[in-house]
Amino acid sequence: MEHHDYGNLLQEVALLRASFAGEVPIDEAVRNALPEGTKVLGARRFGNLSWSLTAKIDATDCEGRPTPFFLKYVPGAMGQKQLEGEFVGMTELHKAAPHFVVRPVAWGKLKSATPPSHFLLMEFKEFIEGLPDPVQLGERVAAMHKNGSSPTGMFGFPIQTFDGARLQAVGWDPSWTSFFSKLLAEAYRQDTEANGLWPELDVVYSQVQYRLIPRLIGALETEGRRIEPVLIHGDMWDGNVGTESTTGKPWIFDCAAYYAHSEMELGIWRAERHKLKDPVYRDEYLKHMERSEPKEEWDDRNRLYSAKTNLMHSACFRGSPARKLFDLPGRHSPTNAYAAPQCFGKLSSSSSDNVPRRTESTDRGGWLISVQQRSGTAQSKGVTQNEEATGVSPATHWRAISDFLEKKLLLFRKSWRRNGVAYDCHVGPITPSEYSAGQSERVTQETEAYVISNPHIPSIPPENTQIGPPIAGPEIIDRSSDPQGLSLLHTPTGEHAADIIFIHGLGGSSRGTWCKSRRLDTFWPQQWLPNEEGLERSRIFTFGYNAQFRSSDQSSVLGIADFAKDLLYDMLFSRDPEGKAFNLGEVPIIFVVHSMGGLVFKKAYLDAQLDDRYLPVMNSTKAVVFLSTPHRGSDLAPYLRRLLALSFSSTSKQYVAELSGSSLFLRNINEQFRCVANKFRIFSLYETLQSPIGMFSALILEPESATLGYPGEVTRSLNANHYNVCKFESRQDPNFGVVLGALKSLVSASCSTELEPGTRDIEKLRHFLSIPASIDHDFDHFYSRRAEGTCYWILKEAPVYDWLSSASQPEVLVLHGRPGRGKSVIAAFLTQYLREHGAAVQHFFFRGGDETKQTMAALIRSLAFQIAKILPSFRKALSAMADSGSEPKDAEWTATWKVWFVNLLFRMESAPPLYWVIDGLDEASCPQHLFDLLADLQSSKVPIRVLITGRWSQSLVSAFERTRARVPSLVIPIGDYIPDMKLYVEDQLLYNNWGDETTANVVQQILSNANGSFLWVYLIVKELEDCNSELDIERRLLELPSGMDALYQRMEEAIHRIRRTPDKSLARQLLMWAMHARRTLTADELADTLEPEFGRLLDISQVANKLCGHFIAVERDNIRLMHQTAREYLATSFTLPFSLDATVAHAEIFKASISSFMDTRLRSKLERTSPQLLEYRATSWPYHLAATESHEVRDEQLDILTRFFSQHSVLTWIYVLASLNQLAVVIDASRSVHSFIRGERKAEGVSSPLAGRPQELDVLEGWSRDLLKLVGKFGSCLTEEPASIYTSIVPFCPVSSSLYKAFGKQHTGSVTVQGPPDDWDDCLARVSVGAENTASLVCCSWRYIAVLSSANTITVWDCTTFHQVCEMEHGELVSSICFNSEGDRLASYGCQHTKIWSPLTGQLLFSIPNPPDMESLCLQFVEDDAAIIMGSNRGQYVFRCPITSPSLRIWTALEGCYRYGVCPSSVSISPDGSKVAPTYRAQPMVIWSITTAAPLAQLKRPTMSSAGREKTSFVSKVSWHPNGDEILGIFMDGCYFRWSILDGSYQEHTPAPGSWPHDVICSADGLVYALYAPSGNVRLYDYQTSTLIYHLNSEGSPNDFCFSHDGRQFYHARDSHCTIWEPDVLMRPSAADDDPAYSQAMDQGVQQTKLACDTFNDDSSDVLLMCPAPHGHIVGIATDDGAAELFDYVVSERMHIGQALAPVVMQHLAWNEDGDRICYDELGKLNVVQLKDEKGSRQARRVERFKPVFEDRLIKQLLFLPGSTNSLLVSSSSQVQRWSLEPARLEATWDYRPAPASRKWISHPRSSEHLLSVTPLGVSRHLRCNFEEVFSFLWKDGSSPHDGLAEEAPPEASVPQDGANYAIDLTSISEEIDSVFPTFMDGVVLVRVSRRTQARKLRPRFQIFYVGHPSVDDDAISPIHVPESVRQMVDMPLNVLPNGLLVFVDRSFWVCSWKLNSLYMEDDARRHFFIPRDWVPLQGLGLLKVTSTGAILCPRKGRVSVIRGTIDSAVAF
Repeated sequence: MEHHDYGNLLQEVALLRASFAGEVPIDEAVRNALPEGTKVLGARRFGNLSWSLTAKIDATDCEGRPTPFFLKYVPGAMGQKQLEGEFVGMTELHKAAPHFVVRPVAWGKLKSATPPSHFLLMEFKEFIEGLPDPVQLGERVAAMHKNGSSPTGMFGFPIQTFDGARLQAVGWDPSWTSFFSKLLAEAYRQDTEANGLWPELDVVYSQVQYRLIPRLIGALETEGRRIEPVLIHGDMWDGNVGTESTTGKPWIFDCAAYYAHSEMELGIWRAERHKLKDPVYRDEYLKHMERSEPKEEWDDRNRLYSAKTNLMHSACFRGSPARKLFDLPGRHSPTNAYAAPQCFGKLSSSSSDNVPRRTESTDRGGWLISVQQRSGTAQSKGVTQNEEATGVSPATHWRAISDFLEKKLLLFRKSWRRNGVAYDCHVGPITPSEYSAGQSERVTQETEAYVISNPHIPSIPPENTQIGPPIAGPEIIDRSSDPQGLSLLHTPTGEHAADIIFIHGLGGSSRGTWCKSRRLDTFWPQQWLPNEEGLERSRIFTFGYNAQFRSSDQSSVLGIADFAKDLLYDMLFSRDPEGKAFNLGEVPIIFVVHSMGGLVFKKAYLDAQLDDRYLPVMNSTKAVVFLSTPHRGSDLAPYLRRLLALSFSSTSKQYVAELSGSSLFLRNINEQFRCVANKFRIFSLYETLQSPIGMFSALILEPESATLGYPGEVTRSLNANHYNVCKFESRQDPNFGVVLGALKSLVSASCSTELEPGTRDIEKLRHFLSIPASIDHDFDHFYSRRAEGTCYWILKEAPVYDWLSSASQPEVLVLHGRPGRGKSVIAAFLTQYLREHGAAVQHFFFRGGDETKQTMAALIRSLAFQIAKILPSFRKALSAMADSGSEPKDAEWTATWKVWFVNLLFRMESAPPLYWVIDGLDEASCPQHLFDLLADLQSSKVPIRVLITGRWSQSLVSAFERTRARVPSLVIPIGDYIPDMKLYVEDQLLYNNWGDETTANVVQQILSNANGSFLWVYLIVKELEDCNSELDIERRLLELPSGMDALYQRMEEAIHRIRRTPDKSLARQLLMWAMHARRTLTADELADTLEPEFGRLLDISQVANKLCGHFIAVERDNIRLMHQTAREYLATSFTLPFSLDATVAHAEIFKASISSFMDTRLRSKLERTSPQLLEYRATSWPYHLAATESHEVRDEQLDILTRFFSQHSVLTWIYVLASLNQLAVVIDASRSVHSFIRGERKAEGVSSPLAGRPQELDVLEGWSRDLLKLVGKFGSCLTEEPASIYTSIVPFCPVSSSLYKAFGKQHTGSVTVQGPPDDWDDCLARVSVGAENTASLVCCSWRYIAVLSSANTITVWDCTTFHQVCEMEHGELVSSICFNSEGDRLASYGCQHTKIWSPLTGQLLFSIPNPPDMESLCLQFVEDDAAIIMGSNRGQYVFRCPITSPSLRIWTALEGCYRYGVCPSSVSISPDGSKVAPTYRAQPMVIWSITTAAPLAQLKRPTMSSAGREKTSFVSKVSWHPNGDEILGIFMDGCYFRWSILDGSYQEHTPAPGSWPHDVICSADGLVYALYAPSGNVRLYDYQTSTLIYHLNSEGSPNDFCFSHDGRQFYHARDSHCTIWEPDVLMRPSAADDDPAYSQAMDQGVQQTKLACDTFNDDSSDVLLMCPAPHGHIVGIATDDGAAELFDYVVSERMHIGQALAPVVMQHLAWNEDGDRICYDELGKLNVVQLKDEKGSRQARRVERFKPVFEDRLIKQLLFLPGSTNSLLVSSSSQVQRWSLEPARLEATWDYRPAPASRKWISHPRSSEHLLSVTPLGVSRHLRCNFEEVFSFLWKDGSSPHDGLAEEAPPEASVPQDGANYAIDLTSISEEIDSVFPTFMDGVVLVRVSRRTQARKLRPRFQIFYVGHPSVDDDAISPIHVPESVRQMVDMPLNVLPNGLLVFVDRSFWVCSWKLNSLYMEDDARRHFFIPRDWVPLQGLGLLKVTSTGAILCPRKGRVSVIRGTIDSAVAF
């Protein structure tokens, strides 16, 4: 149930009224909704509702008759749902009672209103004052109820409806009892939300829910009774009923409709405030509608039904009398807090004067609970009438009763005490006679009484019946028995959303700490929390440890660290009483810790950071609540003294000593915890009352000690002492409310998508966006350098103040200053300031020299991640992109910005203002690009405030001015602020103990020489830290350098003073790596890199500080230059003792990086350690190779590359990249090597040192191509199994490849391939729509490929694995298909309907009628997938259809977007849906704006060619560039062009000879476009230069073409299939194009590559059928060109044995048992070919050709029968025949009775006289002679549900991936026997069953069974059990080997095996090797065959390859 902010609703209504300025304007949307021909005369306010604006519209219809309308406006998102619910409800009511319900006209969104609002339009009725006629009203209400039956047969309503301004719970429910309970529960929740908790009402409400409703309402649905749901108005009070002035008839309006019990309607009338409460209205209704049984309870039900309307009225109107109190006897104040509520009528009254009396039924009993003060404690008589006589108020008695009622009458307590008063209680039955008024009065004269009639508890025994031991009071716990370790207190039903762990403190225990007075009923973690809303889905634990410091038995050496270890161990390994693991870490964890328990938690958290076993669990900690925890060591002395005073005589304990203020342990833990505390939310609650200490009392813990003072920490005092901050008297205890509020907030923030994403979502986005684990690393670094009290001056700067305080519009503020002025610290300060004030702030720090932090792509990804953490809608959209397979590419950051920010974030409504703090602009690689991005802020609906810091330069001015023209922007300088500098120096010198005078002198000297540079000050202070005496200080001060250059020179002198040559070389290496590495390296990475030359460095941080002065800084274990100015100084210095030249440095880093992989010990080392240390070297050597510009080192680099690619080092490198999921670097390496080769060959004629080494360059060129193909062909396998580069990839490579040449012959892996390909091809995969169909259209999304066949069937495949996902039958001729942007919806436009499908399930979501006689030329989702635009072949050619609301799904022509009045030949819509480009056969092309219906530009082609011939200006096809501003097109004369509609730039090109283009398509990334021709040619061109870069020459005319979403593949639909191509030219480098150091070298190689066009000829034929001979190495195959051939896979020879008259007609192949005859089917004619070996050659001769005759004609199976070469079985779907051959003669037939869906035959494995027939239902045995059935076995008779064919639930039914509940109806699945054959294992048969529904093809099933001998086993059929986990792995079972191994292919195309009847079950399943994706047969995995030795036969390109792996068949079964 949704929650709405009703407090804002009234403000929005007021704002709406104010915006109308007292008038009622008629919005354009309202005018459009009026009936056609309506003329509006005016509008005036009418009525006065609190939460809406209402008016009357005076109007006339088309004939001039007055036709007024009623209009209602409601603002906000709530208004949309409220009015939609009212409109739908009124519509349904009007259908049921058209002469009683006012007719609704329309509803919708206003086009111009502030705030955004919606309207409801209805017909207007003129009413007179007064109540309606009871007779007419009763009759009409009853008639409406009778006509309004529920369409589902359930109670509820299809959409949300509202009662007043409050939503009501109307979800469907088949039970009225259940529905009413939820309806009342929501009303009560909203009343409590509006008015606060009323404890007494809460007690009564609980009784009503748990007792009264099950009994009173439940009686309607018991004993065979049933309630029919009818449509009710839901809010029919007198204000919503009117009498028409002209007719006198009653009408109803303003409904809150839902389907309910008809009597519910009358419950509304009973309310005291309603005028319809007069019984005459009910009586008139009941004349037409009988009371429900039991009729005698009608009045009780009516009273209960009225409770709902009372509660809703109270919720809508705070303080409503509907919630009023009524007086108890003796009460004087009407506001007594303990009075009984009246909103439930008198069902729950406790007044002695108002015991419920039965008026209609007195023949039933009830139960009386009488409460009386015990004698001796107060007078027993008159206790309720005289407070002074007893000293006890009526409120006290009421509480006593309430306490008892809370026990739900189950304890039968005889007595108890409360507030010092003793009570006795009587519980017993009341007879019907005792229930009379007189008896009730007699009973209540002496007692407080409470009567409940007819409770649902069946019986309560008499008072004298003993039921267990009497309960004398609450249970008192014994602390010594409290459990230790981790204990589970509560677990919710279903999945839990959070885990809460309680940890006690010193002297406490796991239960006693949390119980008031040790009473178990106050154990609030277990007794109270599970019932609190918002915590009900949380598991609750306590952790106990021995903290009894008084104990003399406990070890004295136990410390807090020991308790922390116990906590970590239990969190990871503890189990519940049933032995199930707790699995902590799967959901957020929240700790609640008291006193020393807080220190235990802190230590445990810190220890987990150092132990990989515990880290994943503890990292799930999202929050901690500290209750009086002693954090600060310096303030703990008084705490410790007071604490020890309580311990009396106790032995010394280590953990007690660790609480001392001087404790080193406490200081260390506090210092370390500060670094990790920002990872979770912290609440610190502290005591304010003194605790008793002996005869005195004192405050044990001061507030300063109980709080941390960290940013973001929430602190709060509790009105309790140290011991009671965690103990509470009751739920009403204010302290409990504080703790409860904190817990609810933290659980909500940790688990709800409204505040922070769950762990899974955030980790998914972190991986998707490549975000480091610590995104605050740079922020923490710079903020830590800020001294306390500094930076506040920046807040007083007027521009900064305005930027911070005004958040209504976007603004860019640039703060610039000279180097070293503290700009980064100011940026960190402002970030923290905004955080502390609750602003939504995102930050980014550009860092020069770190590629991961200096590009626009890195900025965009970081901002997107931070925004996603706080904006649920943005997070949801990004998560959907991640799920869809979309990957952000650094090189395409402009497109990423447009998709994520411009098209997504900037369009979001109601998002909070965002503040972006961006530091170090001058350190960005291309800083001007930032301003180009920020110019788009003008279109953002989200106010975004951007603050940028950095150095200013003239190159930024023009970019900034462009931004300022669109977005308010300002540049201000940052000056020197000496006070801050002084504070910083004083802070740094504070702990030096130099004395005040010396310190003051040092401060003065530093400031006087600083020249405003914080950086200079920082470095000087660092130098002074080494001073040992005052003389040393004075000397240093006298030598202070003036300015940064002088300081750097002095730092350089320190390097000159290095004497040892190895040390100087090491210093150079450290500086070189820090300067020229792409990113910052960790200390471990750099040490490992330098180890081969310098040995193992003991402490590289100390070495760097010692040898490099202060040039190098160590930031959290990262080695980097201390400042960007240091980089600039070192790069330009000519006085260093060594060279740091960039070219030389890149060459050395390249050599060091790539040489790491040539270490022969590396592979064995990687088996023991993580490859993470090699990450930089593995990913960056291509960068450094490309960045090396000097030819002097090229000869050495060639040697290195040649050695690298000739050794196994290249395989190790690929293994490391695959392990790190960085295979994109292989593409970078290919480009880098290619650039190296091209550069050298270009310089060969000049002076290249490599001119004499062409062979080596050729080898490298081969490797550059192989690397590209390696990723394309084997990328997914490498990612899944990196070790496959060693074991199985090389044999699949072409024999001509460098990879195969280097490692193929000496391959020692587990896989060998016989018949590998000769060369690489560009085909990645093929998918088929069936041989009988033609692939006509193709489209794709991030996730799927969809192909339309000529049968108007749309087939969807996964675009990564190319598994078929589903099929969809449109049922009409389809002209267009398209995906939406998320890829989770597919639209198909047919001749009559447009249909929207789910591509995951194939389910039709909805259908839209199309305009008549209209064909779609293009179809596209627009407006964030909220609508579809269609371009048609009619004169009015642009149509739009909204799809979000069913009522709006109508195609509407967009006016104005046409010019010539003729039909276009093609239409193309821009990517953003704002522009359209139509083409005409005889008119020029004009670009139109869809939004404004205005022409934008007209294409004007030069009419004369250079040869003087006239050109046509008519365009045939166009395609938009993704930027939406440029167009590609083809003229009717074949010339193609590129045209910008912004600046008119134009390029034209002539087509290649013989290649007249048919269509033009631009890739989604805009880098490539394609022309394809009817001849089958596809040509790819570079977009910028129009250079031909690829040419595909294939046979057959292409029907359609499209690029993949990442631009790396294209899809080519022709004939019966769609081919996926992945040419090398589309495998682009992944480096960011805004990285000049890399992209320039890359681009040179890429451009040179494009000059040489790759051509690929696709002339191969596909194998459609394959049947291995039973002996030898011959395979029968049928190809797609109609040929039947034999192929010898040992010698790779083929023999042609037949040719079909028409192509693609071979359906069946069959061998006889001797392997010398083969039969094939040719259009129903059977051909039998005899094979014979003569003189060493194989001869083939056709010996028979005949055509069997079947009624259904289609042959389903051919089978040679054993024992004879002339006996052939031929079957169809209705009959089986046995033929003898030579000559062909029919010998026997058998008709199937009844005809099953599918049947296949095999020879009996044990008997030559019998056959086996297999169907989806079972298997039967038949006589071979006449097919007589002699035995049958049904699968369900002998198999488990998991082994059966019809019972097994499809896995697709239970795993919807798009969040929808698309369960598959198992009865709708049709099954067909795909194949059945005896396996290689004796007596074992394998059955494969294909399955599908009407919409989709499902994964095949399989069955394995054992067949016994008929004479021995009586034909026993024994299904072999395969575990479900193994079945889920199997995608295609292949065979069972003689050793009992089931060989199968899994869904990732890996060949696997599992031992039948394995003792280890699923654990024994093994993966052996994979099948490359492009090797998978076009007809599916079923075409693969396996030999008896485990070799896989794989048809490919017209021949058969043999793959042998590790499947062992030698072991006997």
